[in-house]
Amino acid sequence: MPLIARHGVELGQIHRTNLAALDPARRELVEAAGATVLEAGPVSATLAVGDVVDPARVITMVAGVSTGRPEGLGGELARAQFLAERTGATVILWQGYDPPPNVVNGLDAGPARRGADDLSAFQLALTDRFPNAHRVVLAHSYGTRVATEAAVHHGLLTDQLWLVGSAGVAGSHVSDLQLAGPDSRVVAVDSPDDPILWTRSGPQAVLGASPTDPAYGARVLPGVTGGHSAYFTDEAFVSDLTQSFEFQEEQR
Repeated sequence: MPLIARHGVELGQIHRTNLAALDPARRELVEAAGATVLEAGPVSATLAVGDVVDPARVITMVAGVSTGRPEGLGGELARAQFLAERTGATVILWQGYDPPPNVVNGLDAGPARRGADDLSAFQLALTDRFPNAHRVVLAHSYGTRVATEAAVHHGLLTDQLWLVGSAGVAGSHVSDLQLAGPDSRVVAVDSPDDPILWTRSGPQAVLGASPTDPAYGARVLPGVTGGHSAYFTDEAFVSDLTQSFEFQEEQR
């Protein structure tokens, strides 16, 4: 059970406990970014950038192959800070599973299946902690398989699920995904410049279904450009993500 799920334990205490468990290099990066440590492990940590008292918007980023390494933490925090500033959301770097270490190992769906239950439990704890927040799970690359695996087999409490630069997802249609409710949205995003597209063939991809194929039934976001790691700074992408919060808030 994630520590943030424990009733009566305030996030400041959780942060201090987890911060002390980090090595000095990661601790320095976290403190410089003003991030809150929600979970801590020997290699990876789950961090929140932004308001952790009563956020109106929360983005949980589920990344993929080779993420969570100490040497990449600075770049991941910078990306989270950028999205937090542009969208007005608290951005969480969820690193609660052991991702494949490289692209070759990323062809194995096993780590996604093993991490899916933990992601489902984290979103449940997050919802319990911030019941009024509008939730987005933003899954990238291999992380799209993790998030959809969670949604199909365990349920994933999110108002929106974004599937970005995917090598394949669980389920054959969005109706297979158990999200927060019938109004939850599934958005799929590809850049034509992303080499991940070589893993696709029609409705299929190496790790499952192609989420941008019409057969999957997701809303497909057009106009995004750049390589596999460029989505989160693409103007069309960031603008549509921000507008999606505004649209669903108007519907409440």
